[in-house]
Order: sequence, then C-alpha cells, then structure tokens
Amino acid sequence: MKKLKQFIQDEKGGSLVFVSISMVVLLASVGLIVDFGKLYVVKADLQKTANAAALSGAQELMNDASKVEEVVEIILDEHGQQDILETTEINMDQDVTVVLNEEVPLFFSKMFGFENVEVPVRAKAELIRGQNEKVTPIGIKEEEINYDEEYTLISYLRSCQDEEIVFRGLSLEGVSDDFVNNLRNGYVGEIINPKVTWFNKETAADIFDTKEGEIIYIPIIRYTNGSSNVIIEGFEHFKITKVEKPANMTSRSNFSIVGEFIKVEDRIRLIE
Repeated sequence: MKKLKQFIQDEKGGSLVFVSISMVVLLASVGLIVDFGKLYVVKADLQKTANAAALSGAQELMNDASKVEEVVEIILDEHGQQDILETTEINMDQDVTVVLNEEVPLFFSKMFGFENVEVPVRAKAELIRGQNEKVTPIGIKEEEINYDEEYTLISYLRSCQDEEIVFRGLSLEGVSDDFVNNLRNGYVGEIINPKVTWFNKETAADIFDTKEGEIIYIPIIRYTNGSSNVIIEGFEHFKITKVEKPANMTSRSNFSIVGEFIKVEDRIRLIE
C-alpha cells in the first residue's frame, strides 16, 4: 500500500512538472506569435510608406535630384517616419529607390534575448518612357500644356490656335546626325549641340504614320539668340492618335500630328 501511495504521489509530481513546462512553452509560443504579428504589421506599414515616397519622388525625376529628395522627405514626414530613411538612390530620368529601416522593440521575445529587431523595406519606382526611352528628334517650345486633351503638332510656322503647337526637326548627335534613322527608331545616347534642322516632310509624315497609337518622347526646347541652336529644357510624353497630311504630299508639304500629352505620374510604376 505504501508503495502504491508513493507511486501516485510521484505521478502527481511528474504531471505538475509536465503541466508547468507545457504552460511555459505555450506562453512562449503565444508571445512569439504576438511579436511576429507586430513585426508583420510594422513591415506592411513601412512598405506602404516607402512605395508612396518612391512613386511621389519619381514624378520629379525629370526635374533635379534635390527636388526628388525633397518630395521623398515630405511624404515620410506626412507619415511620421522621417527619421527611419536609410538611403534614397536616384538615377535622374530613370528611377528612384527609397530604403527605410526601423528598429522595432519586442516584448515577449526579450525572454530569449531578443530585445529589438530591424525591419528594412525597399521601394523602387521608374519612369516608363515612350518607345523604350528613345528620344524622337522633334522639338516644341515650352508651353502651358493640359494633359489628356487633344493637341495638334504642326510642321509649319504660323499663328497657332489654342490647341496647336509648332514642332521643328532637331539634330541631336552633332555632325554625324542621321535625322531619318533617329525619327524612325528613336535616339539613345548623349545629346550633342542640339539644333533645329531641315527635314524631308514627306518621309517624316510616312514615318509618323507608322507610329499611330505609340507614345513618343519629345524634347522641350528654348531658342538661343535667334540661331538654330537650342537648349533642351525637358521632355514630354505624347501619344499619337493620327497623322493629317495632304493627298499629294511632297518633301516640302506640311502635315500635322494629332494626339495628347501624357502626365508623367501616369507613366510611373513600382518595380520593387
């Protein structure tokens, strides 16, 4: 009888130890779940902020780097996360990357020696250029443009209506310039001493005919001292809807390109 009593007491003691250990494991598991849940929520919130900062900053990629940084900081400030910016990587006219990193304090995980965990996030936004980032060698003077409204780009100098803009042919690569090839395929490379150039309008009209529905990338120009030399001050995206030309087109006949200018922010996307 004494042995049986001792056996029962030993079993009770063993059960108590087992239950105690199980409770510790259960509480630790719950604690870890709570901490990891907290980290998940923080990471999701940081990612949304980084995405917003990158997308907003990308709208200034055709302005200057300081403007991109200013916009990124404004967005972070609005979200109360201006102190966790790690880096802003800027490639002008191409993309901007925003990296945030916040040190998050833990609660239950402290019992395992983990007091804080760094939560890094990264967002990259890029400009989507017309015709694979290639420049179309025609220039227009800077004007106040209403996006998503129909405009007519005309190839001749005359008094324009409100929604008409004169365009001129441009030489973009110096003495070796091949206007027709650049017009057909787009120009990629360093722009060297840009200037207004004569071009065969019949050939140009035929090339633009093949580009209906495409988005082209047009330089915005400013003339210098009345000469043919120009300064390129920016670029605009223009979607071609149709080309209007006379039935008996010649090398000197005038023609028009009808379409609409596209907002830069509509040509931005997140890629990371």
